[in-house]
Amino acid sequence: MARLKTAEQYSTQITPLYVLAPEEGADQRSVMVVFPWHPTGYCVGQALITASETPTEVVVSQVKIRTIGPNEGCAGVGTDGVTAGDYLQLEAPLGNRTVTRAQDGVTLEVRKS
Repeated sequence: MARLKTAEQYSTQITPLYVLAPEEGADQRSVMVVFPWHPTGYCVGQALITASETPTEVVVSQVKIRTIGPNEGCAGVGTDGVTAGDYLQLEAPLGNRTVTRAQDGVTLEVRKS
């Protein structure tokens, strides 16, 4: 049985690069946040991504990464050797809202998947 991880276990912070909009027909509240990732492999559940939302803007936090323990299985998915991405579940569909980084207020590009 998988154990839930606590926020304290996510110690490394990485700055998000851009966001992938949901595909047509997919849950419009689920966006992928892409961030730099040079290690080989990326494990599902390794990142913690949060955001605050207004009717006109989504402000994405730093991506918080945890180290995968030696007894945890990992398929090493979701990376191209330069970036990785993980899903952020929004409270409302992304729509035409602007996405910015909480760290520095930079507007993130929203790309089509």
